[in-house]
Amino acid sequence: MVTMGVSAVSEQVILQLGDLHFTGFKDATTNVDNHDRSTPGRLDSTLGLPIPTAIRRALVEQINKSPGAMIAICGDITTQGNREDFIGGVDFLADTLADPLLAVRPHEDHVHLVPGNHDVSFKGDQPFTSFEDISRFDVLADICRTAGLGILATSLRHTTITLPRGDAGLSVLSVNTSRGAGATRRDLPGGSDDALLDALVAEIGGSVDIHGILKKHAPESSAAEVLDVPLLHPEELHQIAGHWSTLSTRYMPVLLAHHGLLPQHTPRLNPYTEMANAGQARKELTKLNRSVLYLHGHIHEHVVEVVDFPRAADVMPMHSRAIIVAAPELKVGFNKVSVVFDAKGSPLGVRVEKFRINPGEQTVSREPDLIEVSLARRPSLTANQRKVLEFAVARGSVMGIELAEHAAGLTPPLDRPGVESLVETLCWSGLLRRNSPPSTPFEDTGYLL
Repeated sequence: MVTMGVSAVSEQVILQLGDLHFTGFKDATTNVDNHDRSTPGRLDSTLGLPIPTAIRRALVEQINKSPGAMIAICGDITTQGNREDFIGGVDFLADTLADPLLAVRPHEDHVHLVPGNHDVSFKGDQPFTSFEDISRFDVLADICRTAGLGILATSLRHTTITLPRGDAGLSVLSVNTSRGAGATRRDLPGGSDDALLDALVAEIGGSVDIHGILKKHAPESSAAEVLDVPLLHPEELHQIAGHWSTLSTRYMPVLLAHHGLLPQHTPRLNPYTEMANAGQARKELTKLNRSVLYLHGHIHEHVVEVVDFPRAADVMPMHSRAIIVAAPELKVGFNKVSVVFDAKGSPLGVRVEKFRINPGEQTVSREPDLIEVSLARRPSLTANQRKVLEFAVARGSVMGIELAEHAAGLTPPLDRPGVESLVETLCWSGLLRRNSPPSTPFEDTGYLL
């Protein structure tokens, strides 16, 4: 008989929340197919079910399933950078993380929020003065602190946390890539002196002062455009390298930011839309000679990308790499990102699961197309471990309980935790393939070649 026990494989979960844009989020509803503008009694809005309620319910469920999970909020709480919407968005998040249905409320240190370029009030009380000035983010930090939401990343030294998982864990740094929000403005072509508008005025006899109306309602945006200048400050890059250079190999570095480390898939013709020094940031990460998990929002798309960092001395098939995960807008859903460790505490890989709104329903569910990015190298197996692999190869398809029972009959026997850790390592290194959802207990999981 095989004695079943606690899993030898551990994981640290991050719930990654993308751009909130509270102005549109608060009233967002599921779609109603309505082509009749005379719908009685606003029936279409009554049938459209509120998305914030579904998102909150799903987040509470996932937090209860993963006690100790980190909550990573990727910025852009607002759309126009006004204080009222920032407060409303922060209150929604704080209320969700204090929901009475939570078994355990997430610790404040486990909740990280980075500011987005839309969170800065360009025309109000947070004007840009320099890339070194972070005091203008104090008003945002105070709002978060008052609501009990967690930590707002305004500078690196305030947002460093270690999340242990036994002898392993995550080392999380949250950085402010929005220091340059509002750093420059440019005149729009023609400003309010638009030829088309002039033609329209002439057509109606010049009786309407269109230019005056534009100036009254949009005195600045009609003649100028505020530009975002995203960057990862070189001083913060230096601090990151210093902090992670001595980090135990059993800890996975995680960097949380608003802007992406790579150019987005959709072509961007406007200036300053991508991170100004992304290449410099990638170069600094390569010097670490270890894999890094980079989480961000901003682009409103769910994208998982991997950048390998090969070295001349590498003899193993797996190099250090950056796993870059973008979250969608929160009104679409959120990501569950899990870092999996073996029994010795070494990171095996990163799993990304998508939780998305179901069209036409007030529910959020996990989509089946999860993504797994390996960090495992091909293991050196003992004689008995090779026999377990040979047994799986001979069978072609095998259950976890069968592997455990076979290993228990070897001389010397392999215990159940040791077999599970071995099989998980074989899966992440590509020698076996799991044929069951990740949440399935080891004994009930099917494995294929």
